Amino acid sequence: MLLRKLNYSDDVLVQYANKVLSEWQEDLPAFTAFNSELGEAKRDEMAKMVNCALKEGSDELNVFKLGDLTDALPQEMENARSFYQQLRCWVINAFPNRVAVKRQFGIQRFRKVAGSQEAMLSFYQSQSIDGKLSHCIGSRQ
Repeated sequence: MLLRKLNYSDDVLVQYANKVLSEWQEDLPAFTAFNSELGEAKRDEMAKMVNCALKEGSDELNVFKLGDLTDALPQEMENARSFYQQLRCWVINAFPNRVAVKRQFGIQRFRKVAGSQEAMLSFYQSQSIDGKLSHCIGSRQ
């Protein structure tokens, strides 16, 4: 989501851009006569930007999406802890005398990474098969 300093909502700006775009489409020769850079290529570029803005949604929609993700965070953190505990128990039971294997699975590293979101994400990504967290977190509900 881009940060901007405008006193208008996304909805108003997209509506205005659509109005300009429709006028531009209807009177393309006049726009081109006014400024040669306002031809079909520039109009098509603006149309792509307007479509992209429509797909992204409005400010309020993005705030609601962010709120949903924030509400889901405690459960996902609990899923992550549960995953780690299962992994830890399995590694300790499967490889009781193999310190190198325990180190490879990051058994002693968990406390160090627990204080940093970036380090924690990196830790869980290193534990997944293809580097995606979805295999580790969220699928164990």
